[in-house]
Amino acid sequence: MPVNDSSNGGIPTSTSWPTAVIELKILRKSPEATIAEGLAQTADYMDRVVSN
Repeated sequence: MPVNDSSNGGIPTSTSWPTAVIELKILRKSPEATIAEGLAQTADYMDRVVSN
């Protein structure tokens, strides 16, 4: 069952919930450059989310 924790702004948390990161990009460069940048950012976000 999720727990409301005041240390994270009251956002329900649970270690049994799956974690997902979604990266949305606005295409301002080539599709290849945009995808490469998005993948790098998503990997960084996942490293931070999984470590918490």
